[in-house]
Amino acid sequence: MRIDVRMDVRDINRKMRAFSSEFAFATAKALTDTAKDAQYEIRNKELPRAFDLKNKWTQSGIRITPAKKDMPSASVYSRDWYLTDHEHGKIRFPFQGKYIAIPGRGLPIGKSGRITKAKRPNAVMRRPDVFIITLRKSGLKAIVQRPRKKADAKTGKLNVLYILKPKVNIKEKLRFEETVAEVVNKRFRRNYIRALSRAIRTIR
Repeated sequence: MRIDVRMDVRDINRKMRAFSSEFAFATAKALTDTAKDAQYEIRNKELPRAFDLKNKWTQSGIRITPAKKDMPSASVYSRDWYLTDHEHGKIRFPFQGKYIAIPGRGLPIGKSGRITKAKRPNAVMRRPDVFIITLRKSGLKAIVQRPRKKADAKTGKLNVLYILKPKVNIKEKLRFEETVAEVVNKRFRRNYIRALSRAIRTIR
């Protein structure tokens, strides 16, 4: 005696392919959501902790690359090259010339915190009341401006616009990589379960 068992598995195969596709979608969605979570932490918590931010420029420079179904990888990055120096520490040398110009207390900076082109070293050096001196205590050179106020003029006090240094030691104070790793450990599993649950509900 022989019993032949036949079954139409086309529907099962279709659903299995659907499951495979939804798994890939859920993975990409979870990775992207986790990258967004890390982006938020960097922008709104880590950067304000590490720096005295005068504007939103550095925060807006924290970007993400979303994951895709065929490329399950998301990334968090900064468009601003200088953050890498604050993450790992570095001795920074001049890009050109002999000195790095560090803004001094006498440099007028607006609420935005940005230094306009008219107040940058090359521009201020064109002014007739601006010149370079050597500071007595440190021996460093500085770009200074003759005082405009009468009280300061009487005392001979100069406005220090920039301190000129041959190199600058950038200390480690940013926890970019550590923050992203912490967010991934805390949020990815939750984001994946949520994304997978939503994806499975859409399968028909």
